[in-house]
Formats: sequence, C-alpha cells, structure tokens
Amino acid sequence: MGEKQKTIEGLYKDAKHGNWEQVLSDWRRDPQLAQQCSRYQKPSSGWTFLHQAAYFGHEAACLELIRLGVRWSVGMVPSTRRVEWLANRWFDRVEN
Repeated sequence: MGEKQKTIEGLYKDAKHGNWEQVLSDWRRDPQLAQQCSRYQKPSSGWTFLHQAAYFGHEAACLELIRLGVRWSVGMVPSTRRVEWLANRWFDRVEN
C-alpha cells in the first residue's frame, strides 16, 4: 500500500472517530489530498467521507466535501435515510 493511500485511510479513521478538525486542517494544507479523500470509498463498508460527515451531522465537513466536488446519489452504497436526507439538504443549500 502506498504512502498516500495510508494517509487517506488514516484520515478516514480520524473522520470516523469525529476528529474532523484534524481532517479539515490536513485538507487545507494539501488540496490534492482533499480531492483524493473526497473520492475515497472504504472497500469493506462502501462508506465515504461524506457518509461519515453526514451521518454524524458535521455540517462543515459536508459543505467542504461538496465544495471539493464530491458526487452524491441516492444509489451510493450504503445509504441510510439520515445520510441521504442530510446530504441532499446540504447539496440543495450549496446549489441555491
């Protein structure tokens, strides 16, 4: 596994544990890393950084991921009604 992949997986773990300030700080320092994280999907669960942010209600992270160009569709696996509702709400807010 490459060093960049290890970094992304470490940040995903931070996000999963609610350490969003650290994740967002790292993204600000490395915009390319932020872009890569916005497209990361954990192989074992199918969850993305957006899933983590929306599920736990971290608005700033959701908005940053949307700004980075993350794509949201109801068909993303896995989904929960809460994640779908929150992500759709934030997408609507950013697009309007």
